[in-house]
Amino acid sequence: MILVVGTALWIQWSPSTLTRQQAIATARHTPWGFEAVTDRIEAKLVHRSDLTSFIKGENPLSHPWDRVWVVAAQGDLGGAAMPCCNPSPTTWSVAIVPDQEPARVEIYGEGSTQAWPPFWDRLWDLSLASRLPF
Repeated sequence: MILVVGTALWIQWSPSTLTRQQAIATARHTPWGFEAVTDRIEAKLVHRSDLTSFIKGENPLSHPWDRVWVVAAQGDLGGAAMPCCNPSPTTWSVAIVPDQEPARVEIYGEGSTQAWPPFWDRLWDLSLASRLPF
């Protein structure tokens, strides 16, 4: 039983394809060609299925175990996801970067009612699990 559980954990927690730094660098570059200036930026590696209750439009059903980097940024981002169409100031944004080469942003999201994404602390970072001593 322990062997089965250990094997399952090893498969799910194998090292990521992209590094945290690569995911952050990818997310910083906006689709319209400039680099976002942020006060704070962090990234977590999660399964796509972990996003369903947090990010509208994210459908994990086709590949729920795929891993993606969720990169959150804080600052006066001025409509990071879509600068032409956001009348309220953007205080945080999120970019979803699939854990695969070549690195690219799949989805952008943003918010303006809080300083940081409200769901951030509920996401468990799989990249930290790969460092567990078992």
